[in-house]
Amino acid sequence: MATKSFEKTGKQPVIFGEEKMIKEITEILKEKGVSSAEAFYDEEDEVFDLIVSDEERPQTLALIQVIMKEKQEKMLAEMSEEEKEELRKKNAGKNKLYENKAEKAEDAKNSGVSLLIVGFAGIVFLVLYAIGIIPLNLSPFGRMILLVVMGILFLSLVVFGFSAIKSWKKISVSAKEENNLTEEIQKWCSKELTKEKIEDGLYSASSDIREEEKYFMRIGRIKYFINHKFMNLDNAFVDEIAENVYQELFESE
Repeated sequence: MATKSFEKTGKQPVIFGEEKMIKEITEILKEKGVSSAEAFYDEEDEVFDLIVSDEERPQTLALIQVIMKEKQEKMLAEMSEEEKEELRKKNAGKNKLYENKAEKAEDAKNSGVSLLIVGFAGIVFLVLYAIGIIPLNLSPFGRMILLVVMGILFLSLVVFGFSAIKSWKKISVSAKEENNLTEEIQKWCSKELTKEKIEDGLYSASSDIREEEKYFMRIGRIKYFINHKFMNLDNAFVDEIAENVYQELFESE
């Protein structure tokens, strides 16, 4: 495996992000005594990393949580109620459960087929009734209402059915791309991520940490590695991949 550029410094990354944010957090860490903190531009992945020495990594991780919480509280205090409401709406969208595109495509296909079957069957029934093959004892007015109202209904079902089939074909293309990306990420995780790498520097063997806390710390580290390697992924998608990696590494025994 090729040596990452930051490894030549003898330090390891803890977070990555925009240049301004990384440099700001780096300065705060230095003020709090983390002398090895450094903003480092990774040319290979084209991102800014905050790197520190192995000795100061546990302290850095704890401080970053405090810093980010303080920054969030400060930001919320300076926001208007309208801005807070807009932020809540955005976060609600980001925190939605992951929708597997392959399953979504299959649902669209099944819905489309069902609508077409019912729609065409209804149209056939109305045609047979109109030409007298299927007798129904209705008044002329009732006959007209049946043909018009039910005709519109069944035609609508056919239209919706074709629309669902069209959506299925479109989603299927995205589903294939997503499956390829998922396989690529899973192969990379199987090759690069180990228990030791994920837990390295998270906590000491003697620390009194509950298993629930370890879970969130491990998941956070897994998501960091995935986001660092594969950029601009949907948060819900990364959550799903990270959960699968966690189960394979920590719950498969």
